[in-house]
Amino acid sequence: HDGVMVKNELYMEPFSKVFDYTMDILYESPVICSQVLAFGSNKVDFMHDEVYDHGIETFLYKNMHDPDTRHNFTHDYRINNATKLGKCGSLPKIEKLEEQIKSAGIVEIVEAEKVTVTLDESLGEVFTHVIEREGFRPLAAPVYESGMMMIVMKEGYVMTRMWPGEKYCNLDVNLWGKFHKLHDLRQSLTDAMGSELVSRFRIVVGGMYGSDTWTEDRDII
Repeated sequence: HDGVMVKNELYMEPFSKVFDYTMDILYESPVICSQVLAFGSNKVDFMHDEVYDHGIETFLYKNMHDPDTRHNFTHDYRINNATKLGKCGSLPKIEKLEEQIKSAGIVEIVEAEKVTVTLDESLGEVFTHVIEREGFRPLAAPVYESGMMMIVMKEGYVMTRMWPGEKYCNLDVNLWGKFHKLHDLRQSLTDAMGSELVSRFRIVVGGMYGSDTWTEDRDII
């Protein structure tokens, strides 16, 4: 309720129907001509609320937190009361399904630098212990070849690529079950490698039909 939703496209009309405060900004890009960001919130007034300097250095544009620059890119701005307009309310009750009709998955790409453990086949035993501790179920022993390792679970898989000389390791953590445990699994895997320099991003992907956790996952989502 108090957060901000952002879409990187022309979304003023849909956003302004469901959010109390809506704004979009338009700015030129040397590569793709122009970009539009649409912002929606029921708490944050993008036109009048205080802005903050997060200390990020800019190269192309002047900072946007000064009173005389904060509205330079503003293109549209709207205020309404989404609650009075009947756009807000209780979420609909989720119907219980007896058969899985959709399959979703999520993959988190993880880059761990300055790894302190030995990056070789022995990492498989360490990861297997972590995976089981977090409640996942490996289906077989880790498969290792030429600096790459795969661990397959009933809920997904972990693909590992290692560069021992650089103390660098890349992980693809792909889950089609127990999505809510992804954060804990990723954190435990990077902790096991002793890395404090970690970057990551997530992508929604296709899942796997037949997962025995799909009803639980659907209720959580």
